Amino acid sequence: MTDTTPTHPGSLPSLTEGLAPGSNAARAVRRRGVLEPLGVALDRAGKPIGIALACAGLTVGAVLAWNRYGPVFPPDPLTAPIGDTLEFALLDADFNRLPLERRLALARDLARRLRTMDAGDSALLAAFAAGIAGRAREQLEANVSRLMVDLIDRAATRYTAAAPEDREATLRASLIEMIALRQELDPVGGAEAADPARSLDEMRRRAIERDRAQGPSSSTSIAPDEAADVLRRIGEGVAERTSPAQRARTVRFMRDTVRYLRGQDPATGERVRAPG
Repeated sequence: MTDTTPTHPGSLPSLTEGLAPGSNAARAVRRRGVLEPLGVALDRAGKPIGIALACAGLTVGAVLAWNRYGPVFPPDPLTAPIGDTLEFALLDADFNRLPLERRLALARDLARRLRTMDAGDSALLAAFAAGIAGRAREQLEANVSRLMVDLIDRAATRYTAAAPEDREATLRASLIEMIALRQELDPVGGAEAADPARSLDEMRRRAIERDRAQGPSSSTSIAPDEAADVLRRIGEGVAERTSPAQRARTVRFMRDTVRYLRGQDPATGERVRAPG
């Protein structure tokens, strides 16, 4: 007869007492005796682990948000290494996050730096140009295109907002501003460039002469589709990301610009103007 008396008086009997040592029931009891304390331990650690994971997720999210929406700190184009400035302006997508005026100011300073660079800067510039390829070239085209599209959209916004009687003067002022900017951004010229207003008048004179040489049967307007095609060439891969309102006012601005340069009334396309 098996003795079932506890070994130590006052102690509880074993959970496996009375079970065959190798039986499934005995193994299940032993497994439960190990797993239940482990479950309690995990339950106690679950809350701190969950908090730690949540904090890690918030940290990663904050870093990603900062990288995408945080402030941009461009290099100083007049004092930073020329390679760093070129890489930021031409090959860094963060350049496009800067306001238009800051991008233009950086481009002006960079052009000024290029006009006065020494032999060391020239060697760095040559090495930089030689290393542009693949995705870097795509980013360069995107940065330049975005700058052009934003510049034209700013002019188009001013033109659209102007009173009808002021639109031609507003158009002319925007074109003079663009000509002056092109001269400022010329890395080999700029200082001795012609007066922008005189350059615009000369452009108009040549355009009017070509238009009139075609005779009375020539078209007196530019089709919106042609203007849209010009926009696509300027902003290849970028114009498609502008809003419909931006595209509409830009197409109109470009159409009226061509009319103005050809000596036509910007609003009607009628051939009536002489330069000035």
